[in-house]
Amino acid sequence: MVSVLAFEKVRRNIFTANAVPCCVAEFRPVLESINLVGPQLCQISPGEGASTIEGLVTRDNRRFDAIAEQIQRKGERIQLSKKVDETCGKR
Repeated sequence: MVSVLAFEKVRRNIFTANAVPCCVAEFRPVLESINLVGPQLCQISPGEGASTIEGLVTRDNRRFDAIAEQIQRKGERIQLSKKVDETCGKR
């Protein structure tokens, strides 16, 4: 029973490692649009509006980059785990 649960967890991790980077690539154009529109909004926003918009755009970029890095690291760990499993299976 434990091996079935372990297999299911590995299967989900592999799916996640393959599917999530596609989602990141799918949302990158949205972030690029925000980066294009953000400065334009800053120019037409009165007073503190410009600094608020700039802060939001900066925060969104940082958040996106952090998520992309986490996904990349997780994918690398899963790939390493698969290689280790393959190596152990050959023995």
